[in-house]
Amino acid sequence: MRIFKWTPDFRTNVESHLAPVWITLLNLPVQFYRRDSLGSIAKATGNPIKVDQATTNISRPSLARVCV
Repeated sequence: MRIFKWTPDFRTNVESHLAPVWITLLNLPVQFYRRDSLGSIAKATGNPIKVDQATTNISRPSLARVCV
């Protein structure tokens, strides 16, 4: 099940072709863990929506995760 933003022309029988996906960036240098840097990198795959908490805190320096 996915949740969609309601619009006046929303139809329950039509599935959206868009879905948020978490991308993982392995072994990214720590200087690129800034939100604007991650957003620029993630933009190559889609519209960056969110950075996960472990990435924000750099508590897991082996990988960064961004939702696009």
